[in-house]
Amino acid sequence: MIKLIIGPTASGKSALGIEIARKINGVIINIDSMQIYKSIPIITAQPNLEDLANISHKLYGFADNDYNLSFGRWAKMVELEVQNARAKGLIPIIIGGTMMYAYMLLNGFSPIPEINDSIRICANALYAQIGHDEFLNITQKMDDKTPNDKQRLIYNHCLILQTGKSLTQYSLLPQQKMFEGEIEVIIPRKTRKNVYDACNGRFLDMIDDGLFDEVKSVMEFANLPIKRATGFCYVARYLNGEMPFDAMVDKSQQETRNYAKKQIMWLRKMAKEGLIVPDAIQDL
Repeated sequence: MIKLIIGPTASGKSALGIEIARKINGVIINIDSMQIYKSIPIITAQPNLEDLANISHKLYGFADNDYNLSFGRWAKMVELEVQNARAKGLIPIIIGGTMMYAYMLLNGFSPIPEINDSIRICANALYAQIGHDEFLNITQKMDDKTPNDKQRLIYNHCLILQTGKSLTQYSLLPQQKMFEGEIEVIIPRKTRKNVYDACNGRFLDMIDDGLFDEVKSVMEFANLPIKRATGFCYVARYLNGEMPFDAMVDKSQQETRNYAKKQIMWLRKMAKEGLIVPDAIQDL
């Protein structure tokens, strides 16, 4: 079996995964799309050096700032890591908070091709130039069901330009499943208050751990994927003298809580569709 530990940010997934890995001789495999970047381990709450030394971790902190991760890329990497773990007699433990990846892992996914770098770069430049509303308007002329969320909107725009098919059209194709019947889902038992309090406290801990120096070291790359890290934009504004400290903390903590809320919504969707046990999230 493969263990899949998912839940909202700051709910204790990593600590639970390490505890389980020690008991069952496991290897931890990342399913968080932001914890792949080697330059921002603090703001993305990657495992610390002690944890990395004690338990084998895979797919953490390997990517440069301009690396764009997609589910397709992740799926290929995780399949290889699961094979490697099994070859060594280890139990794969997949952990993380990118709920769209977790959903696709459990529900299945359409065989969507990788987006060419040139198309992605042009689409992102156009979005930055004309803004969200106008970009949405252009994309809706190609697909009136296009997502409104920035990341998925741009992705859908690129997909249509490259293949002539939209996300909706690809979603109607037969779904592929990875590790079907082999996944045991584990969700840390927390209340929503527990999670929100932990979100607030963890951001303050990040500051103590050197968050400002970390963000300062990569601010010149703020137009790259690393800027999507929760709290990054507010810390950058504070370091540039554009925001007072207290406001930066409040905004960053709020953004973290909002992210947790979105993850909980994904969990509710999974429960509704029978992909996870509803009782596991009753307190969220």
